[in-house]
Parts: sequence; structure tokens; C-alpha cells
Amino acid sequence: MIEVEDCAEGVIKYRSGVVTAFHTINYYSYDAPVTIELHCENGLAKMVADRGVVSLKDGREFVADNNPNETFDYGNGAKGYWGVSHVKQINNFYESLNDHSQLHITGEEAMKTQKMICAIYESGKKKERIYL
Repeated sequence: MIEVEDCAEGVIKYRSGVVTAFHTINYYSYDAPVTIELHCENGLAKMVADRGVVSLKDGREFVADNNPNETFDYGNGAKGYWGVSHVKQINNFYESLNDHSQLHITGEEAMKTQKMICAIYESGKKKERIYL
């Protein structure tokens, strides 16, 4: 068993003035697929399990679906909750070692997300705004 938060919510205001509000939960009464919804100014981006759909207000829709060639078997019938993103990153790492190319997600880019997550935790503990 891994102890994790049951829910989290917050507001992030970017230097550009864009405001993002989020609410997350993981205490479903059934085995629900991972779902992420982003309600944006010009449309909606939604991911359910391994399928992502971006629906724009002008009627255009873009779909990214699970590629059967990019699967990872966790064994013992375990669900692949997080899709194949880790497999893609690991493969990209080895490819970059072989051909000396840049990673799709560099350490510098990953640190931006990590700093934001740490600031969200710090804000909750201190009950005050954190500026990055």
C-alpha cells in the first residue's frame, strides 16, 4: 500500500496572467480509469485512460489514441494506469544515448514541473502563496 493524498485543489497564476484552477480526487467507489479534463478558453482537452481528445470551440477535434505497438505489460493483470508515457521516455533516453540527440523532455523542463509541485505542497503546509 502506498499512502497518497485523496484529493487536492489549488490555483496557479502564471506570470503571463493566465490563471489555472485544479481539483483532483482518487477515491472512487469503483475502478475508474484515470481521467484528466482541461477546460480552456478555446475548447476542452480530455484524457480518459490512454485516449486523449482535444475539442475546439470552432468544431475541430484532435484525437490521440492508444498505439498497440506502444504497450507495457505490468504483469499479473495489473492495469496500466499511466498509459505508455514512461515507456516512451525510457525509449527516448536510450535513443538519445545511441544517437547523441536531445531528450524530448530535458532535465531542465522536468524541473519546472517538479518545482511547481513542490510549491503547491509548500503553499498547503504554510497556508500562503508561493512565488516561483
